[in-house]
Amino acid sequence: MRRIPDPSDARRALIQLTTAGRALLEELRSHRRSAVETALATFTPEEARTFAELFDRFVRAWPRPAPDQSPDATPDDPST
Repeated sequence: MRRIPDPSDARRALIQLTTAGRALLEELRSHRRSAVETALATFTPEEARTFAELFDRFVRAWPRPAPDQSPDATPDDPST
């Protein structure tokens, strides 16, 4: 990654992914995809469907901060 000046606000810097960073990210995604495929290889089609349905339900139920709340804020944080 590298920092570049924010053209709309000179006080800020933007973070830009480099070519090497993109290559590393793709390698990590490929490794993760391969690991998931390996883990699911012994699932029957019905088991895979059930797993996908339950995992989707799990992801949708995962707590998320309110739109006006910082992702790092805690309930007792007066800044939120």
